[in-house]
Amino acid sequence: MRIHGLDITDKMIFSSERKKLLKEFEALPYQRVNDSPTVKHYTDWSQFETAELTLSSDGVSVTLSDVKEAESVCSEFPHDTKLVPLVEALALRKVSHHSGTGRIELNAKGRALVPANLKVYVRDSAEITIKSNSRDGSLSAFLIEVEVPKGVTAKINLIADSDTTSLVFGRLRIVNNGNIELNLVSSTAKAGRLETEVRLGERASSKFLIRSLGKAGSIDNVINVYHNGPESVSEGTMKGAAFGNAQVVIRGVASILENAHDSSTSIIGRSYVQGQEAKTIVVPMLEVKTGRVRTAKHSASAMKVPEDLLFYLQSRGFSKREANAIIVRGFLENPDDSEEIKGFIDGILNDVL
Repeated sequence: MRIHGLDITDKMIFSSERKKLLKEFEALPYQRVNDSPTVKHYTDWSQFETAELTLSSDGVSVTLSDVKEAESVCSEFPHDTKLVPLVEALALRKVSHHSGTGRIELNAKGRALVPANLKVYVRDSAEITIKSNSRDGSLSAFLIEVEVPKGVTAKINLIADSDTTSLVFGRLRIVNNGNIELNLVSSTAKAGRLETEVRLGERASSKFLIRSLGKAGSIDNVINVYHNGPESVSEGTMKGAAFGNAQVVIRGVASILENAHDSSTSIIGRSYVQGQEAKTIVVPMLEVKTGRVRTAKHSASAMKVPEDLLFYLQSRGFSKREANAIIVRGFLENPDDSEEIKGFIDGILNDVL
C-alpha cells in the first residue's frame, strides 16, 4: 500500500508514538499465516497491497455526546494485521461518553484513505449508527470500541457501503455487561474485511444479525462472541447473499469460556447464491470450555428458491423475476430494520434482481 500526503517529519502531526506505529505498519503482514476455519485467507489482501491512496483528514463525522480527544492514539485491538497500527498512526483518536441517538460516519472517495479511531462509553440507553462509505477507489478504515455497563441497553447499527472499485477495513469491539442488539449490513467491495468482537459479562445479553450481499467483488465478515461471565446469553444470525460473480463470506465463533457457567448461545448461518460464478461461505462455529451450559447450538444451510413457491407467486400474477425478488427480499429483510438499512438493502437488490 502506498499512501500519498504523509510527512512524518512534521512534528506537529507525527509524534514519536505515531512514528513508531508507522514503522510497525511497514513491518507487519496483512495477516499472519494460519489455516484455521476462522482466519482462513478469504480476504484478498493483494488489493490492499497494490492500492495507491491519499490521506484525507475530512472524511469522518462524529455526532456523539461528550466527545474529547484521547490522550493516546493506541486502541485495545491487537496488532495482528498491519492495518491496525496504520489507523492508529493516522487517525485522531476520540473518546465519547454517550447516551441517546448518535452517529459515526466515514466518507471516502477519489482514492482517499479515511481512518477513524474511537472509543465509546455508553452511559444510558443508546442507539449508535456507524456508516462507512467507500467510493472511487478509496479505503475507509475504522477501529471502534464500545463499552456497555450493567443495566444499560444499546442498539448498534453498522452499515458498510462500498462500490467494487474501493476497499473497506473495520474492527468493532463491544464489551457488554448490559444488553445489546447489533445489526450489521455490508455490500461487497473490491476487497473488504470487517471484524466484530463481542465480550459478555455476567448476565449480559447480546442479539446480532449480520447480512452481507453484492453482485461483484468480495467481502469477508468475521464475528466472534465470547461469554466471559456466568448466565450470559447470545443469539445470532448470519446471512450471506451473492449474485453475479461476488464472493460473500460470513464466519464466526460463539465461545462459552471456563467461568461462563449456565450460559446460552445460538449462532445460525444462512446463505443464498444466484449466478454460476457467485459464491457464499457461511460458517458458524461453537467453542464450549465449561461443562455447565444451558444451551449451545449452531447450524448452517444454503437457501434455494423453492420451485413450488415460485409457481404459487406466478399463479398470483407475478412474473418469475418478480417472484424471485419477493423471495430473496423475504430472506434478507428484517421487520425491525431502520429506513436507512431498508434503503441500503433495497438499493442493492434493485440492481441485481
